[in-house]
Amino acid sequence: MITTIEEYNNKYYAEGGSIPLCLKNSKKIFIPDNIENQDSFIYKWVNLDNKMFYYGSRKGSPLVDYSFSSENKIFIKDFNKKNAKFSFEVTEWGPHEYILSKEKKILNENNAKNNPLSYNLSNETFSIMKIPNIDKIQKMADEIIYKKQLTYNGVTYKRKICGKDILKTIKKWYQPRFYDINTDHLRNLKNELDDLGGNTEHLQVVILDFKDTSKRIGLDGKHSGGAITNCKKATDVHILFIPEEVHKDFSELEKKTFALRLNPPPQTPTILRTTNDDHADLVFNYLKEGFSSSSSEIQIILDEYKVNSKDRKKIFKIANKLLKNFKKPTNWINYEEGSGLKEINKIVKKFNKGSTRCVKYSSAGTGPYRLFREVFEHNLKASPSNVIKTLRLRIYHPTPEAEKKWFSGLLQRTTKFLNHCMNRDGNDTDETNKHPVELIIEYMDTTKAKNI
Repeated sequence: MITTIEEYNNKYYAEGGSIPLCLKNSKKIFIPDNIENQDSFIYKWVNLDNKMFYYGSRKGSPLVDYSFSSENKIFIKDFNKKNAKFSFEVTEWGPHEYILSKEKKILNENNAKNNPLSYNLSNETFSIMKIPNIDKIQKMADEIIYKKQLTYNGVTYKRKICGKDILKTIKKWYQPRFYDINTDHLRNLKNELDDLGGNTEHLQVVILDFKDTSKRIGLDGKHSGGAITNCKKATDVHILFIPEEVHKDFSELEKKTFALRLNPPPQTPTILRTTNDDHADLVFNYLKEGFSSSSSEIQIILDEYKVNSKDRKKIFKIANKLLKNFKKPTNWINYEEGSGLKEINKIVKKFNKGSTRCVKYSSAGTGPYRLFREVFEHNLKASPSNVIKTLRLRIYHPTPEAEKKWFSGLLQRTTKFLNHCMNRDGNDTDETNKHPVELIIEYMDTTKAKNI
């Protein structure tokens, strides 16, 4: 994290970073760490004399050959005054498409074009992604949970009592659970209904309604609906129908976020507590749409559920694993678990004998550099009968992207580093001449034949 000009210069001066006079005057700078090494960022300039602001986005590093792209003559004049004092802040790092879309969202939320405190001349910037309106979703969900109703554009929609057979017509649910059904929770709800003589008033099902009723989607209440269906004493169900005009512009991400948010952090006996797996499933849906783990939308959701740093690491680990598998073709071989892992371990064991060392290696790794040094150091100390003469790397590609990256550069760098470790790059020594090591790279099949 950078909060001083000295810290900025230490990090960015060599790249060509420069501090404008107005920032030198104020010394107000804030640049959070780019933990995920994202390529773009949103920045904000604020005139400390009149509180006017300017938002922009940029690829690369902050203040490197660039301060802003505004053509606002008033902003340019204020910015270049000798006594001007402006603060500079990077508000968010992220993938380029996300950052462009997020900038548009921020400008529209601030009505920057017509805001007297804004230097921005337009609300319109290039947008690729739709950024979920998390605040709107949370407010709608809270009203549904705690008031059993939803107000939209001045109209209040209340629950309706329907015959429970209507539940059989719901073919699709935006189920926020990682695991579809929790049988213990379903059983407890059903037993509770039996004890209440079939009274279902305390349970609620939320449905996205359509003019074509055959398209209705269950947003929340799958467990409640299941318990009601299985309870012979229950005859009706309390349903809150969300009309099509309310949700017609919702993205898939907003609907999935809405579904999870209807299972709030403050728990009640009828609401199943959310788990790390549930949160990871939603985070995965954000990641596959191009959001970064550090995006404010994901962080707001996890903050709302008071997820601590330890659990966040678990959530991102699960989500990234789901993303990794999502990017693979359906017939991609996974050598990191199951039958694929057994197959590659069997091959490694077969060749790892005598003067040969055979090792499995993922092409998505940082490079088998430590292995090379270990082999070299082993040979320096080993007796003649224990010297490693051949190093066989069994390469597997965890994703199509990893395979492409390997052959476009990583293979060449790996081989070059091996030669360096073995001093075979023109600087041979007596020791390495005594113990030359042959490198054999072999590749595992990446895909299985598809069944036709």
